[in-house]
Amino acid sequence: EVMVKEYSQEGNADRQPSETFQRRVYQQIDAVNAHKYADQTDGDAQQRRIEKKEFDKTVEVEENMLKERIHYYQWDCPKDNDRAYCDSRQKMYEQKLKLLNRDPEEYFIRETRN
Repeated sequence: EVMVKEYSQEGNADRQPSETFQRRVYQQIDAVNAHKYADQTDGDAQQRRIEKKEFDKTVEVEENMLKERIHYYQWDCPKDNDRAYCDSRQKMYEQKLKLLNRDPEEYFIRETRN
């Protein structure tokens, strides 16, 4: 006896990107545009301020993405998935969030290595 599940893309066609994801995209666009229109008179000091602002913005958006994923695996994980799988994913994202809050640079280094 073989059980065959059919999946349809119809349900996914109506899904919109999350608000956090959209905000992340717009913030990345803003960061790129900030470099284009920056006043070059201050030089290095202004460049450092821009980079710090962009980094802080990136950390905030990444934190929101991790919180969204934790919430998903805690409450919205599909019932046909094994609960142990959902719990393990939730714990993994909780650990990532702790690392991001403790040491953002280390977090991004680890994430870019994967």
